[in-house]
Amino acid sequence: MKPGGIMCFNCRSDGYENEEYGYKAKFENLEKQKRWKLISNSDGDYYGANYPTGRGPLTSRVLVYKILPF
Repeated sequence: MKPGGIMCFNCRSDGYENEEYGYKAKFENLEKQKRWKLISNSDGDYYGANYPTGRGPLTSRVLVYKILPF
């Protein structure tokens, strides 16, 4: 990614919040290091109305960051 570029991705909200995986801590650490700046952090439906049989609806964390010069 070039500085000034926009990175957008998603991950399941339960995984994002789970300290064992460390996603949230790593993303926050990159912010503290001024490697990127959070633009948006929101929840949405992971599967929409078409989630697999036997599995309830899940939410997805949608994250948008701007890459900072370093």
